[in-house]
Amino acid sequence: MKTIICTLAFLLIANISQSQDKEQIRSMADRKLSTITYSMRHPLHAWSGTSKDVSSVIVSEGTKGNIRQVAVSARVSSFDSKNANRDSHMLEVTEALKFPNITFAGITTAKSGNTMTVSGEITFHGVKHPVTFEAQVQEKANRLEVSGGFSAKLSDFNITRPSLMGISVSDDIQIQFTMVY
Repeated sequence: MKTIICTLAFLLIANISQSQDKEQIRSMADRKLSTITYSMRHPLHAWSGTSKDVSSVIVSEGTKGNIRQVAVSARVSSFDSKNANRDSHMLEVTEALKFPNITFAGITTAKSGNTMTVSGEITFHGVKHPVTFEAQVQEKANRLEVSGGFSAKLSDFNITRPSLMGISVSDDIQIQFTMVY
C-alpha cells in the first residue's frame, strides 16, 4: 500500500512540475513585414511616420500564440513621414544622435480570446515611461500577427514640442504597430 501511495505522489508531483515548466518558445519578428507608425497633429495638418526596420522578440509558453514577454526596438532615424525636412527636424528634436533607439519591454498581463493586455516600459529620448495597451493576436498562414496601438505624450519623454508658424504640435502621439512572427 505504501508503494502505491508513494508512486501516486511521485506521479502527481511530476505532473505538476511538467505543467509549470511548459516549453518556452522564442520567436523573432519578420523585419520585412513588421512596422511601427506614429501619428501627430498640428492645427494646420496631421501626419504619420513609419518604421519598417523593427526588431522584436517574443517569449511564448507552450504555443507560439501564448505570448508571455515581448521586447521591441526601432531606430529613431528609421521613421519615414514622406517629408525629408520634417524627418530631419524630428531627428534634431528627439536628439537621435544621443538617443538613437526607441525600445519597449513588457509582459502579457491578461488574455481573452485573441486580445491580450500588455504592460511594460518604453524608453525614448533617454526616459523610461510605463505603458499598458491591448493587442490583437491572429495566426495567419503559419505566422503570428500581433497588432495594436496606444497613446503617449511627448512631454512624458522630456521632448520639446516642435512648432510651425509659432504654433506647437499637439503633445499627443499615437502609436500603431504590426509585428509578424
